[in-house]
Amino acid sequence: MRDAVEARDRQQQSDDERQQESQRDQPVTQTPASLGGMRGGVPSLPVCSAAGHSQIQAASFRPMSAPRLRIGPSSLPSHESAEAAVRLIAEGGYDAAEIEFGRGFWMDRDFAQELGEAARSAQMALSVHAPLAAFLGHVEHGGRKHRAAIGMLDHTAGLAVACGRRRW
Repeated sequence: MRDAVEARDRQQQSDDERQQESQRDQPVTQTPASLGGMRGGVPSLPVCSAAGHSQIQAASFRPMSAPRLRIGPSSLPSHESAEAAVRLIAEGGYDAAEIEFGRGFWMDRDFAQELGEAARSAQMALSVHAPLAAFLGHVEHGGRKHRAAIGMLDHTAGLAVACGRRRW
């Protein structure tokens, strides 16, 4: 019995070596499904291996549940006109932008509504950056700075809603 198991193992090893030898000079592409699909929660990319070397091959693999990645500037190019800001961002090849309040509030509610409408018509995503002073981690709870920081966060959220923000 032991001899039969050893003979089977040798045969399997021999078969595996022959298969590797025959595939060594030919590129083999593996799909995410054949690689297990996911590695640590991150989708696997197709891998191309030839002559014993592996390298990531360009791919347009995107899981159905993943949101589209959008890229844009960290500030609006115009604070004078919402339409001009959206047009300049789109002309730059971007489909997103951040409304920056890092150094303070510059936008009123009317401008926010105009910006939201222009961005929606251009299918542009907007994100909002609250003022830096709105950080709650360094102030005494309930003190003047804490109340001011909460007020800044509330005002930022109100402007985001005026822009048409639908989810948090």
